[in-house]
Amino acid sequence: MWHTIGRIYDDVETGLWACLIAALIFFLVLFAPHASELRAAAAAAHAQAISAQNRDICVHLGKTPGTHDHVTCLLEMQDFRARIEQQIVADALF
Repeated sequence: MWHTIGRIYDDVETGLWACLIAALIFFLVLFAPHASELRAAAAAAHAQAISAQNRDICVHLGKTPGTHDHVTCLLEMQDFRARIEQQIVADALF
């Protein structure tokens, strides 16, 4: 009886390893070649979301889009975000 249980265990373990290797090969063939494209698309979407947030904040502060004040507000928002990101990185390293 224990011999049968041990054999079943070994067969299941071999099957699970085969599934893992098949999934790894599947990932490498289908997704890995496009990883840089997916990363670039995610970065672009993130940049667009930040830009939209900056525009919304400037409009909320009463800066009419298309005016010099609005452009100045957008530039100041970009600088503000960059300083915050630098501070977060500095805090993470410390």
